[in-house]
Amino acid sequence: NPQMYADLMLNISASLNRTQERLRRLTLLSSQQRVIHFLALHVKKSGRPVGFEYVLKPPLTHQEIGNIAGVGRQTVTTIMNELRRRNIIHFTRQYLIVRDMDKLFELSGMKY
Repeated sequence: NPQMYADLMLNISASLNRTQERLRRLTLLSSQQRVIHFLALHVKKSGRPVGFEYVLKPPLTHQEIGNIAGVGRQTVTTIMNELRRRNIIHFTRQYLIVRDMDKLFELSGMKY
């Protein structure tokens, strides 16, 4: 079936591109930039825009974010507390609000 073959190849190609992008981030970005970039992409993809902010319910735990970004839970906590102090994000156990998505991407060193 040619259509199924084409869909399969697109799926494999997309998976390979995601893997290459993740490897590129792991090698080129600092741990802080990796965490911030993952947060920005995840909230942009899975969050809900509310005015100029994005809301994500329920948020990932700091341990889960650390596992995905390749850093420790303590590093994620430190970075997220710094972002909260700078009024870029706000979070509780129930939700995560990104107040300035442009600033978050700027801090990550990557484009979206």
